[in-house]
Amino acid sequence: MAEAERRHAMFGEPVEALSVFYGKETKPASWELSPFPMGKQVNGRPMPQWEDLSQWMKVTMATVVSDEWELLTFNVNLHPDLEAELVANGDVRGKLSERVRKHVTRSLGAGREYFFVIEGHSNWTGSQTHLHVHGALAARDGESLEMIEDVLCKAAGHDMRGRGRPDRAARSKWFQLMQVAYPNYLFKFTLRRDPRLDEKRLVMSRAMTQAARDFWNDIARPDLG
Repeated sequence: MAEAERRHAMFGEPVEALSVFYGKETKPASWELSPFPMGKQVNGRPMPQWEDLSQWMKVTMATVVSDEWELLTFNVNLHPDLEAELVANGDVRGKLSERVRKHVTRSLGAGREYFFVIEGHSNWTGSQTHLHVHGALAARDGESLEMIEDVLCKAAGHDMRGRGRPDRAARSKWFQLMQVAYPNYLFKFTLRRDPRLDEKRLVMSRAMTQAARDFWNDIARPDLG
């Protein structure tokens, strides 16, 4: 708490909550600032706890807090052989989550922040297609787009055991500005039935989950309710 805020608190005077904008870019003129921290919802009810948030909201919090790092967004197609193996095993999300964790840890280090959503429908036609993932990973100094793409391609079954990497196996770009269109894009097909996938299709690393949870707890402080 700043010294001025301490003096206000000592004399029992109310202290207005700060308004904070997260983002590298200039705030769009149409955006309105919200109190930070919030304490209560607009309807007067307590703010929800982290466990009560939807997957969409958890990814939104993860994306916002990731402004602390250089965030690389990616689309990666699973190799057909790996897809067949995971589908036959019956646990696509669990096995793919473990593969990504192992390859990221081995090449980039433990405790890396990332998330992704598994998808099985075409962005262009909406029809069922090969399995692929959309997500983002926090980069560190010295890590290039190409380096991270290589790690993710290996996790997706490419470049291993003699397998080649087809064109456009992976596409990525550096994240610029938080907009709701991004989490909407990630979750656009999660309610669409896919016999290869169960209902839960989000994977978020422990480090990213912790960072996003801590950020949410800073926003939704129950002591201000």
